[in-house]
Amino acid sequence: MSANPLFVYPLLTEEEAKSWFINSSSRSFLSRIGYKRKQWIRFELVYLPYFVFTYGVHRENENREVTVAVDGLCGTFTYFDLSGSYEEDGKKKTLFAPKISMTEAEKLASQEYQMNLLQTRIQGQGVGTTRKLLRCQLVYYPYWVGYFKRKGVFDFQTLDGVNGRSQGIRMRKVFLAAFTGRQLNNPK
Repeated sequence: MSANPLFVYPLLTEEEAKSWFINSSSRSFLSRIGYKRKQWIRFELVYLPYFVFTYGVHRENENREVTVAVDGLCGTFTYFDLSGSYEEDGKKKTLFAPKISMTEAEKLASQEYQMNLLQTRIQGQGVGTTRKLLRCQLVYYPYWVGYFKRKGVFDFQTLDGVNGRSQGIRMRKVFLAAFTGRQLNNPK
């Protein structure tokens, strides 16, 4: 594992994120039929921990690399693209501490990746059979969080800080784990 974590550079600015949050709530079906609109309270950029693993996969006469990740809070598996821009400095960033260890994350990544290989093989697509862990890295990924109040209840909505996609129910549990866990630093 590389000693220092990397920080993915957010491509979405604060103004773009705010605009998306505000416009998305005014476009919703419920707001158009008179349901009380969200009262936005604040917006912030947070970084969630991911353990990123790169495997060398051999398939017939071809070698390639596959990069997968496990979030450091709930252990959710995903494929990961390491081609983005990175920063080395974690100061002045809202970071959350991983709740699982690198060893646990590697075990989860290995099991999930093996299941994906098996599923692909069952579907008739040729896939690599020999795999070897080449490297692992702790990476912090940016998300915009918009906090709002509606009918006296506080809630939040999240947006990917790189590609601008709204995060759904699958990621909600990860954010709840982050907000109830240990925060490494808060620049405010």
